[in-house]
Parts: sequence; structure tokens; C-alpha cells
Amino acid sequence: APLLATAREAFAPHLSDIAVYGRMLAELPGGTVRSAISVAHGFGVDAAERVGDDFTGTDDWGTGGIFAVGILGQNPLISGTLYRYAALDRRQLRTNLAASGAGPGHVENRAQEAERAWATAMAYTLPAARSSRTGSTAPPVLVIAAT
Repeated sequence: APLLATAREAFAPHLSDIAVYGRMLAELPGGTVRSAISVAHGFGVDAAERVGDDFTGTDDWGTGGIFAVGILGQNPLISGTLYRYAALDRRQLRTNLAASGAGPGHVENRAQEAERAWATAMAYTLPAARSSRTGSTAPPVLVIAAT
């Protein structure tokens, strides 16, 4: 019980995030919070054709007497329409918040704040990993939200 109380206190500022994304805390009894979302990022359904993008760099005597690297090669480029979807289970979100010990008024207020923040983040947040090579940095052209 003391460990659980300490954990609840430590996670209190992050209750909305945990309620949305879920969490597994295996070391705590009953520490699993079921995720309220389902997300798929950047998938395409169009036929894709690889196009070679040639790049060249030559050995060159740079400033300070340092040689530049000689590079010769080709990067494959593929372009298509990317789709992504995300779904938020509003009931699960409220269930997660209620299980955190928040009172009924707080549950609804926190749920609405979390819904707004999550919907905004899904519309404007783009994956950043290796964005110069494999990730799309194009913002969405169309966002549809429905309940």
C-alpha cells in the first residue's frame, strides 16, 4: 500500500497522459493501465515507383589543408500519398481517469482537456526519426475528426 501511494503521487502530474496512452508498471500490483488510443503512422496505399537520386562529392583540397570526402552513389526515392489514423476510445479514457482516483467532476474536466490536447497533437505532430531519409515531414492536408 505505501509503494502504491508513492507511485500514485509520483505519477499524478502525468495522469492524463497515462490515461490516454496506457502504461504497464509490472512491479506494482494492478499497475497496468489499458491504452485508450490506436494509432497508425504514415502508410501509403498507392503503387510506388523507385526513382534514383544521384549524388556526387569529389575529393577536394579544403581550407586548412583538409581533404573533403569523395562520395558517389544513388539514393532511392519513393513518393506517395501517406495516410495515418488515430482513434481515441473516450469511454476507456474516462475509465482510466476514474481508476486513478480522480473525483467525477475532475474526471470529465481532465478527459475533455486530454481529448483536445491529443486531437491537436495528432493533427500537428510528425514523426521525427530519420526525417531526412525515411520519414515524411509534410504536415497533413486534411484532418477529419468524428465521434
